[in-house]
Amino acid sequence: MIYSEKGQFLFVHISRCAGTLISNTLYQHFSDAKQIGIQHSPCTAALPLLKTEFEQLYKFCVVRNPWERLVSWYELILTSTTQEHQNPNPNRCDFGQFLDNWLSEIMDVQGVARPVQSQLAMITDSNDNVLVDHVCRFEDLQQELIKVGEQLKIAFHLDQKINASSMLHYSLYYNDENKTKVEDVCHQDIDYFGYSFDDRRG
Repeated sequence: MIYSEKGQFLFVHISRCAGTLISNTLYQHFSDAKQIGIQHSPCTAALPLLKTEFEQLYKFCVVRNPWERLVSWYELILTSTTQEHQNPNPNRCDFGQFLDNWLSEIMDVQGVARPVQSQLAMITDSNDNVLVDHVCRFEDLQQELIKVGEQLKIAFHLDQKINASSMLHYSLYYNDENKTKVEDVCHQDIDYFGYSFDDRRG
């Protein structure tokens, strides 16, 4: 998460949702911007750190189609040389094994176990209350960041991609079993944000 007292904002950085590009822009415009918690902490982690100030901040995030987002993670890991992004499987497992590894991870949200890959869990409390003011959709990122920029009085430039992964259309990575695995774990994201599986497998 990126916090600025000067800018009065909190950016909840959900992985593989253009967060590095957004964070870099925030650091450029706000000299006091800093990471609080770990990079991909859920929004609730900011509550004890910011206390009463939390409610006064403009809080935003970016979400992405969960099937596409996991393919983006997989491709990043396959091409990454940094320890941070190394796959838990030293043999660089196939996509089905990757999903088994990553979809099984759990995080704590105010004492409640939530799937790490749930984007909704990143921005809600233990009672499922949404804590952010604006949810940007990755699919409409340019228009969404215009709105955020107007709020923060800055401009975002999307003429570069950070941590981008080259890939085929995401649906081509999935068989029916793996498609269902994502549905089972990320069903709240799919329902709440209105995502669907754009099947181009022929």
